[in-house]
Amino acid sequence: MVKVVFGLVIIALLISFGIYQNVSAEEVPGWIKNNAGWWADGTIDDTAFLQGIQFLIKEGIMTIPPTETVSSSESQEVPSWIKNNAGWWADGTIDDTAFLQGIQFLIKEGIVSIEREIPQVPMRGGSMNAEDSTDKIYDVIVIGAGMSGITAADKLDSEGFDVLVLEARDRTGGRTWTMYWDEAGIPVDMGAGWIHGNNPDNPITQIAEENGIELFETDLNSGVLLGADGQWLEDDEYYEVESMYAEFMEYRWIYAETTNQDSSVKAAEDSFVKLKNLSTEQQYQLRFMINTALEHEESADAYDLSLWTDIGKPIIGSEVIFPEGYVQIYDTLDDDLNIKLEHVVSKVTYDEQGVTVTTDKGEFNSKYAISTLPMGVLKSGDVEFSPPLPADKQKAIDRIGMGAMNKLYLLFDDMFWDDETLLNYVSPDGSPMWEIFNLNGLGKPILLGFTVGDHTRELEQLSDDEIIADLMSILEKMYGDETLQPTDYVRTKWSSDPFARGAYSYIGVGATEADYTALAKPVMNRVFFAGEATYVDYLATVNGAYLSGLREAANISALN
Repeated sequence: MVKVVFGLVIIALLISFGIYQNVSAEEVPGWIKNNAGWWADGTIDDTAFLQGIQFLIKEGIMTIPPTETVSSSESQEVPSWIKNNAGWWADGTIDDTAFLQGIQFLIKEGIVSIEREIPQVPMRGGSMNAEDSTDKIYDVIVIGAGMSGITAADKLDSEGFDVLVLEARDRTGGRTWTMYWDEAGIPVDMGAGWIHGNNPDNPITQIAEENGIELFETDLNSGVLLGADGQWLEDDEYYEVESMYAEFMEYRWIYAETTNQDSSVKAAEDSFVKLKNLSTEQQYQLRFMINTALEHEESADAYDLSLWTDIGKPIIGSEVIFPEGYVQIYDTLDDDLNIKLEHVVSKVTYDEQGVTVTTDKGEFNSKYAISTLPMGVLKSGDVEFSPPLPADKQKAIDRIGMGAMNKLYLLFDDMFWDDETLLNYVSPDGSPMWEIFNLNGLGKPILLGFTVGDHTRELEQLSDDEIIADLMSILEKMYGDETLQPTDYVRTKWSSDPFARGAYSYIGVGATEADYTALAKPVMNRVFFAGEATYVDYLATVNGAYLSGLREAANISALN
């Protein structure tokens, strides 16, 4: 007999078919379906899965009438068709009612009995353990299951701290999200995808090497460029464009010193154009370089970017991606952590005694909390801090920017483009452009388009057909009659995502290094802050997020 503990006296539960009439896809948490899939493929055992069923009962999603006590000592196995149903339910092949009828069968046949206390069984993301109640006081609550949050939780858990991770999404990963693209037959990273600065000192590189994770180097110096006049630029012409951009990047410092104030990259650009008396074609070329080399790197428009964009340490090393996705890094970190998915945090209340975190599922208490909320969420005010955050921290949140960047993957039957990493096109009117990457090196005819800033925010409002047409119009200008239409696509909308509200942080006009120091500073030694925007040496990077998680874990550990 499979037994989930729910009291000293075993209560056999006979569930009538009518209880399923009130079960809907919106009511059943996503982590229950995840557990069903993991149970079906053998990742978790019967007890761990049936804890999820108990949760449905406990939360009133299943209503179970009282029944007579039934005792049985005969051991019975769970029929294989029940596990098949669980797998089909997890992937959407069958609906909630069909699946829950299988659970009804288990209880009717006496295969499942439920007692009053739930044993502590580690479960992958989304576990619901007995201790996870609003009455319990955790050592640490981590808000967010992205790279910084998982890293901090993993470190503290290994040191014996009782840690709860609260995540708003139905998955871990945050802005690193590996999705399996069925039509292409490969995983693709919808958020962070590169290791910037692949070298022995980069912690992400170290994790990859220690775990035998495959890396693929991308040559960002390999590219072709179609000029605004419709002609392909030769190598020497391309060099002249790059030299003009390098001259501008030096000039911005002169401009910053002469204006004696913090100003934007766009102001320096306008001044440079006037000073050098650039031709219309040169202006378009410079605009192209600033857009692809700087705006795309920072995920923001030039008029929002501070001239002082070089805060932090230089990133040294090659640029590599994960053919099997960034999720492999998470898989080395998040086993056995107590993670509650689909818990949307709305308020963090703190004092010298501890912290209370309010979610849409209830309140949770702890001695300490680590906020890994993205800069976009902090700026939105969606999460209230009580009392309000100190003035210097709030000013930092106001001044530090949250960038906008999106991806559009296009799958083709055949490769019709140049065998170079970057496919570039100078807009004939200086308008924002796509940055197009050739991913053919991964074994599939795939192009990846990036857009940033206001341009990408506008594109988020377009239909899938419209945004595909926008990118295809450029490819058609570049390759004419050779251009094929894509057979499939996937896209992102990070700015519209309420749990991200953008891609990653940038140094906005008026922001200084002191703002990042203020952002990272704990409040009352109760609420701590981690995330890519808090690690000044490696801003806007996954390795920065990782290191910030270790930093805050160490800060809490030092207090105990």
